[in-house]
Amino acid sequence: MDGAFFYGLSKSMQGRHNRQIADWQAAYEELEQYVAQLTLALKVEQANVAGLEAEVDLMRKCAPASPALRSAGLKFQDGTTKTVARITFESNFDKHLKAQGIANPAQYRRN
Repeated sequence: MDGAFFYGLSKSMQGRHNRQIADWQAAYEELEQYVAQLTLALKVEQANVAGLEAEVDLMRKCAPASPALRSAGLKFQDGTTKTVARITFESNFDKHLKAQGIANPAQYRRN
């Protein structure tokens, strides 16, 4: 075998390697964009939670006798009383995650 054969083989392998690198780079860039989208979605959801918590705080100040703020007769693990509004939240939180195929939603919320 002459040197031309090995040179051609080397060039072929290099070309395949370069295509593989390009494929990996494209996949990396796609994942990077997906992570950026998920990060933004998480920030929006965190802002949503902050807004809802502020609404509840305002309701506590403006309407402390509201039936939604009454004790539900249950407590958080830390001993804090759960309100009727909290039980409504937990019920809907769990229902939504169960519909998404999550078997134990309680593990993802404060309890």
